[in-house]
Amino acid sequence: MKLVIFASDPVIKSTYEQGIEVALNLAEAEIPVKTVMTGNFYRAYLNSDADSVFRKKIKQLTLFDLELLTSEHLAALFKTSDGVMSF
Repeated sequence: MKLVIFASDPVIKSTYEQGIEVALNLAEAEIPVKTVMTGNFYRAYLNSDADSVFRKKIKQLTLFDLELLTSEHLAALFKTSDGVMSF
């Protein structure tokens, strides 16, 4: 399983868009992938409106039924992951 971590502030950096693309490409290739938000990304997510641009874009993960998990799942996912990418 691959792990994609969204950590950078999405208001300042748009690197999360690359993370979305990577996660969707892995899922399309039928490679197991999990997505997690942590750090500045998670704080921005909690403090933003549902109609903010980055929250609308992150919903693309649902195209492949990918759930955006919170950082409380991170430690367990590290143990089962065979590759980690952070954006």
